[in-house]
Amino acid sequence: MTVTGTFLDANDQPRVEEKVRFLNETSPQADPLGIITARIVEVELDEHGVMDPTVLEQGTYLVHVGFGKRDWFRILVDGTSDAADIKSLLIAQNQEDLDQDGVNYRVKSGYLQLLNVDTGAWHTVQIVGQPGLEQLEIVIPGMYSDPLTIGSNYRVLDDQFQLLNVDTLLFHTLQLVGQPGEEEFEIVIPGVA
Repeated sequence: MTVTGTFLDANDQPRVEEKVRFLNETSPQADPLGIITARIVEVELDEHGVMDPTVLEQGTYLVHVGFGKRDWFRILVDGTSDAADIKSLLIAQNQEDLDQDGVNYRVKSGYLQLLNVDTGAWHTVQIVGQPGLEQLEIVIPGMYSDPLTIGSNYRVLDDQFQLLNVDTLLFHTLQLVGQPGEEEFEIVIPGVA
């Protein structure tokens, strides 16, 4: 099957000149003489984040983009000679791995983003500050936190929505408080690992 695709970061910017590696997980297989392994297929993205059409054999592949610890996913390639966009081959590991879109929020590459209804721009939301001085920060587009450093900026623990404090690497429950017309965010302290 010939696989094509475009790779973007959380800011919808192209992953420029990154390497994409395809490891066939159907291998290795035992052989009387040893272990038969599949070669890793490697392609480089162009200046638009587009990969050249790449022929892959049938099987399940682990796809690794660049060198990010979180930038991997699995695809399932069938035995046809058809062409397919890599998005259509994606195997969901669990529902949290998928990007999600709402009316005023989205989860993009593991980061919670809120919509600025005045400008239409998406902003990553995170907590910053040392213990006792925590506050919400709206990240300006293009200034995204490095996923190698902090991982996702949110989680749900015990049915509570939590945001990561990027300074302490602790998660804080985020809730709305206040009377009608006076609503505001409250960051529950202390944070937890």
